[in-house]
Amino acid sequence: MGNNVDITERWLEAFELSQGLARAQVWDARLRGFGVIIGKGRRSFVVRAYVNGGRGTRRLITLGHWANAKARASDAGLRAATMTVAQARSAAIQAIGGMRGGADPVAQPAQEPAAEGLTFGAALAIHIDRMRRRGARPSSIATVASETGRHLDAWRERPLHQITRTEARELHERLTKGAGPYVANRVLRHVRAVWHTAEREHDLPRCPTVAVSWNREQRRQEPITWERLPAWRAAVEALTPVRRDYNFVLLLTGLRRMDAATIRWEHVDFSARTLRRPNPGWRGAGLHDPAVGRVRRDPREAQAREP
Repeated sequence: MGNNVDITERWLEAFELSQGLARAQVWDARLRGFGVIIGKGRRSFVVRAYVNGGRGTRRLITLGHWANAKARASDAGLRAATMTVAQARSAAIQAIGGMRGGADPVAQPAQEPAAEGLTFGAALAIHIDRMRRRGARPSSIATVASETGRHLDAWRERPLHQITRTEARELHERLTKGAGPYVANRVLRHVRAVWHTAEREHDLPRCPTVAVSWNREQRRQEPITWERLPAWRAAVEALTPVRRDYNFVLLLTGLRRMDAATIRWEHVDFSARTLRRPNPGWRGAGLHDPAVGRVRRDPREAQAREP
């Protein structure tokens, strides 16, 4: 953005990135050198100033991260890990004054003792525990645990601040060649997620995945077009009754394969025509006549579908 703005809580809540823009750097109109870097998932307060009043090197440092007032009010951990605009502005005044007086923040130790001892394995355990507390799908947690155990075991005892960008980039390149582009992207996304969880309580250097050139991903399963539906239906009608109805339930409800395969009678309310699954990411769906007809079959036939 070309013009400086008055950075306020209301402005941060309302600001949205322009389409196609991954990041924006905005500077405050009232306090020179105070700004905010806005990405798709994070808004970080920064300070930019010359050390020793212009006679030294210009530094750009991160003060902390922002979260809106509603989120902070309901989450004590988030309040401890983020800053309000007023807090950031006060910290910026102190940081700018210190740098102009000759203090170089980059020359000082970047990590607190607690962060220096935090290993990737410990951070991973914290991240998985947070996933559980936030109601993540068990399958998602299992994927993180399995893939990090398979591909990141060598990092388990490594302190986070010692893991370099070069190591992250080289690991991604090796996995791309050995395990495939999708696995490589997914494993390094796990690293990024673990890092961001650790950042909520520890001062860490920037996540090393910034050096990764992500593999281009394409959809591996395409939706069935209207033109192809008649042929699809003919093929499905030729299946056994259980497989036939299973495929129609997938089509008519939008459920994932495993969710549809594990439907139980207690998940279906035929009177209200609703289907609810014990899945924190899916709140349920209404069942129209074709879907009800496929779910409500002869009990003897349905028993074959019970897990």
